Amino acid sequence: MSNLNKLKTIGLLSLFAIITACSSDSNPPASSGSAPASYAGANTEASVDSTNGEKLAESMMDGSSGSKAAGNITGGDTEDKEQLVGVIRHIRDAIEGVDTSNPTFTGSDFAEVISVPASTETSPCGGTMSTSYTVDTVSGQYSMTMTFSNFIYCTDKSKMNGSMSVTGGFDPSTYKPLTMKATFTALTYTDASESMTMTGTMDMETLSTVSYRATMNLDMRDNNANETYRLVNYITTVTEDAATNPTKADMTISGKFYHPTYGFITVNTTTALHFVYPDLNPTTGVVVLTGAGGSKATMTMLTKDTYKLEVDTNGDSTIDVTKNCTWSTSTCTAI
Repeated sequence: MSNLNKLKTIGLLSLFAIITACSSDSNPPASSGSAPASYAGANTEASVDSTNGEKLAESMMDGSSGSKAAGNITGGDTEDKEQLVGVIRHIRDAIEGVDTSNPTFTGSDFAEVISVPASTETSPCGGTMSTSYTVDTVSGQYSMTMTFSNFIYCTDKSKMNGSMSVTGGFDPSTYKPLTMKATFTALTYTDASESMTMTGTMDMETLSTVSYRATMNLDMRDNNANETYRLVNYITTVTEDAATNPTKADMTISGKFYHPTYGFITVNTTTALHFVYPDLNPTTGVVVLTGAGGSKATMTMLTKDTYKLEVDTNGDSTIDVTKNCTWSTSTCTAI
């Protein structure tokens, strides 16, 4: 029965899917990071132009306005932008760090439904994570509650605060999670340069031994800039073969991204984003942001710190402006 403890790792899948997607609206300032995120921005389709195309691209990939906590990022540093791929890395680290000792169950080990009372894990780097769950060993269904209190992940010193509930299904014979739905009211993630609070849901499905798909419907606040973004049916598919290519991953994106000032755009990858760990910036790949009237911005990744931005302002398939952009400086130069 000790394998049931592996279910604790399912909840960790939702922690980092986080991190994609925040007009200064009615949201509280950065010091109130525990308050729920609530999108109150524009709800019409954005018209992509030479100015907002750059801002839409930056916020869609970074999940923030580009603002950084004072003193944490210096000029020339390569800042991780597409942090969604960090989901897989953190899942792996979390699973390796889970305590697989025998838990104390309530009721009989032969019961179909088993409840595991709350247990608390203390991170070696600081903070605690409390987990309780119930599993049906016949149907393979589970439910879980996780609460984080300044819980620090030693791999990158990122920190989690808040609670979430998780439901889903697993393979009763292998205890491998197959589906998951995480719901959170105010789950806050911070690292050296960013602080984000998320409110909403994320559904994750295992597609194969090397791929996962997450569907997110979230409001996400950039606590540094006090700006909130929204993801609607935002689907990411990550493929990584940890056994043969542990340092490489590919990711595709589709769905709607809402910017509080400009409104929503439809996002699609026409060429999968490719990552080489430990960097979480894509080295290759193409992402298209489509707005009103067929206006669009196309992002072509050039290196882990640069990309080309091509903007078609009126949907006539003619590029009206081309820029070379740099992640670390959050700047673009027209060419």
